[in-house]
Amino acid sequence: MQRITLIANGAAYGSESLFNCLRLAIALSEQQPQPVLKLFLMSDAVTAALSHQRPGEGYNIQQMLEILTAQNIPVHICKTCADGRGVSALPLIEGIEIGTLVELAQWTLEADKVLTF
Repeated sequence: MQRITLIANGAAYGSESLFNCLRLAIALSEQQPQPVLKLFLMSDAVTAALSHQRPGEGYNIQQMLEILTAQNIPVHICKTCADGRGVSALPLIEGIEIGTLVELAQWTLEADKVLTF
């Protein structure tokens, strides 16, 4: 079973970088045998973890993240990045946790593959 860590840096709706990362994560989660996935959001991607998103049209990042957390895929956001953007004190999507760079380093060392977006 492959262990894959995905690292996303792009803003929730500023570009399609995070959208493509989540599309890939969902597609990977549907593969058999299912790989062990972990998702770490950094930089502007931490804002995607905020609950109560209401995008006007197109894709919905919150729904995509909820699909992943419903499958028990760990989704963590960088504490330093979240603190810097004022996100830490705001309500997050259920199942998303604040993580650390030390944790990401551990995930990286345990992974067979690390993909960055």
